[in-house]
Amino acid sequence: MWKIYDKFMEKTSVIIPNPYEQFLHINHALVAKTYKGMYQLHKYWARKPANVVADYIKAYSKEGDIVLDPFVGSGTTAIEAIKNQRKAVAFDLNPVAVFIAKMTSCNIDIGKLDDYFAQIKVSAKKEIEQMYKMPCPKCHKESIVVATVWENDNPKKVWYECSRCAKKNLFRSGNEGDKRLAENIKENNLWYPKDRLYYENGQPFKEKQITNSVDELFTKRSLAGLSLIFDNIKKIKEPLYREMLAFVFTSSLAQLTKMVAPNSEDELGGGVGWIVHSYWLPESFKELNVWRYFESRYQKIRSGKIESNKEINYKEAKKFTDLEEGKANIYLQKKNALEIGELVPPESVDYIFTDPPYGGSIQYFELSSLWAFWLAGLNSKEFALSYNDEITINKSQEKDFDYYHKMLSASFAQMYKVLKCDKYLHVTFHHTDIKVWNSIIRAVVGVGFDLEKIVYQPPSTVSAKAQNQPYGSAKGDYYIRFHKIKDVLRTKENVDDTRYERVVIESAKRIIAERGEPTAYTYILNGIIPALQKEGLLLSSPLGIDEVLKSALGKEFVLEGQRWWFKNPQNIPFLDKVPLSERVEEAVFGLLYSKVKVSFDEVLQNIFISFSNGLTPDTSDIKDILGEYAKKTNDGKWQLLANERLIYTQHERLIFFLCEIRSRQRGEFFCGHPEIIIDGKKITDLKGYVNPKSLKGVAPQNITKVSEIDVVFVKDNVATCEFEVENTTGITDSLVRGENIPYNCKRYIVIPQERDRLLSSKMMEPALRQYFDEGRWKVIYYGSLEKINKSQPIEEQLGDLVNKKQIQSTAGQQNLEL
Repeated sequence: MWKIYDKFMEKTSVIIPNPYEQFLHINHALVAKTYKGMYQLHKYWARKPANVVADYIKAYSKEGDIVLDPFVGSGTTAIEAIKNQRKAVAFDLNPVAVFIAKMTSCNIDIGKLDDYFAQIKVSAKKEIEQMYKMPCPKCHKESIVVATVWENDNPKKVWYECSRCAKKNLFRSGNEGDKRLAENIKENNLWYPKDRLYYENGQPFKEKQITNSVDELFTKRSLAGLSLIFDNIKKIKEPLYREMLAFVFTSSLAQLTKMVAPNSEDELGGGVGWIVHSYWLPESFKELNVWRYFESRYQKIRSGKIESNKEINYKEAKKFTDLEEGKANIYLQKKNALEIGELVPPESVDYIFTDPPYGGSIQYFELSSLWAFWLAGLNSKEFALSYNDEITINKSQEKDFDYYHKMLSASFAQMYKVLKCDKYLHVTFHHTDIKVWNSIIRAVVGVGFDLEKIVYQPPSTVSAKAQNQPYGSAKGDYYIRFHKIKDVLRTKENVDDTRYERVVIESAKRIIAERGEPTAYTYILNGIIPALQKEGLLLSSPLGIDEVLKSALGKEFVLEGQRWWFKNPQNIPFLDKVPLSERVEEAVFGLLYSKVKVSFDEVLQNIFISFSNGLTPDTSDIKDILGEYAKKTNDGKWQLLANERLIYTQHERLIFFLCEIRSRQRGEFFCGHPEIIIDGKKITDLKGYVNPKSLKGVAPQNITKVSEIDVVFVKDNVATCEFEVENTTGITDSLVRGENIPYNCKRYIVIPQERDRLLSSKMMEPALRQYFDEGRWKVIYYGSLEKINKSQPIEEQLGDLVNKKQIQSTAGQQNLEL
């Protein structure tokens, strides 16, 4: 049985039976793996990590269940459903999306595909390569140009292949001969698309930029080569193999346009590909040899199809009942999401996982036009783009926000209709403009779904630049769980802006305080969104979160570099937690210490479970921690460094060492680890051990915290020196705890010399800087304690040991005997 409730609900729902109790909810981020294999066959935008999608499908459906995605995109949901023995219903109005999904997942005879490719090679390769032949500057024999960098219509750099001079590609400066070769291309009178990047109403594509038609995206030479290849593809009689080689062709197109910016000076590669969501042309571009790149794409897709043949048993349905009767496992159609109810019976779907359009942030139909215009040469009707029916925000299409919201609501109404009762819908979303957020939440809740949970899902990689932006959207996605139940609970609406602003500000304070360190905007946002959900305020205000936070800069917050911090941290009553970076460091170290070897994904998943949403750390920080404490093994896993295990064992021995010296010198002390036993000696049995409750000058409410300090030297019931012995740089808790002793006590952090780099960085953080800048705490390295003269009072020697580094590392030190 489940009890479903949330703080933002007006009431608690009834307790309902859960027929799938073996499935646990996913309430934390999962480790997103980078795309590989079949998911690298063709470019598409905003793909979701296949392994994450698969885990959601397995958690919220069982084998044989029907999984729906009405915005199929490149097909990740449908493919992962049938890979995991579910049945998929996959719709998309974009014919290119349906084409990519089918070609990625369908089964094909590799031998027959090779035969058809060989036919194209015989017919086209020689003629195309003739367009790239130039004399080799070394041997003056024939060579083949592989790539050319153009700038202001002039060839600047050329990579070429000469089998006589080198086995690998050679590099030279461009010349007039290269320019003449590219310009003197004879017309072959073969078809290629010349469609204009304009709508029927005469308005330009929103993402058109400076080009007016699709052919202007290519050089004259590239068009000649591409048209020849495409003409040969059209001659293939078997439809499936004609489409598969057209799939190879369209997967090549983007890299064969002028949209490819050069990479580094002397690297060949493919250049920096179509990285922006528009038809943007860089000032200089890299033109690739059409045949060479087409052939390399064929080999990549061939490998991907071998993989998909093994993993997928593709059986396409002609109608929905084919799924129910077990005749097929995928129903893939070029259909509008508004048409779901016409093709799928009511309450027949077991689970929905979908990624709807993000307002107008990605113009899918405009961007797909590059491929659709060429594919129309195979079947103009099949690949016609219905721009008028696209769900988007686009001024050129005369579609505003109201249109977007209306169409999105109608789509979710269809999803609600076909989903079985007591089943789940997951909507993934990247756009964090509060107006768009309100739209999607309203669209789903408005048709009857109950919002249950929002989970932040980090991407597989995020650039450092993106992480350090002080404003902007979150990097990653939100996975929003909705439940179709009979007793629908509505979120609160029409709450005044003042309360909304207060929740945003207070949530930001809490997130920064919980992290305990200056925090990147993306992580603040990750915590605010779930907080607004819990308070029922996601639908309540037109204000953007960034607007509210910007208004608080200089009042509540300041920017430390590009990260957010408190203007007056001393006024934050709940800023008493260990910084997130230290908690993550301790967690990673603990996992490494407890296991022989551990994979990066295993580390990441453990961290994501422990630290979710606003506390989710950056994966690059986790990699840094692994690099500090562990080494990579031959099988790609991580293993704790051998000297780290020695350092870990020295912690208790160093504490005992300090106490025993104090005892031998007839001084008093106490220890926060009375359970320590070294060589059969119990620390509390040493002479001079006192009860911390007898200390003078310590407030009664602070005695418990003081009693946890590693070592404290005492004289006449007054603390004179305190020591915190650390293995890692997780020192904040120690510093805060140690401050409960009056200021005339000398304070020392004892730490391995191997931590010097991390410690120096940590000492510069705003939350810790005060402890060291004001000289309240000093650092002694493990190895320096070896130098103590045991016959001289230890307190007289400590000043000489501060910040003194040893040539020998901690790992080589064994002499802690008295």
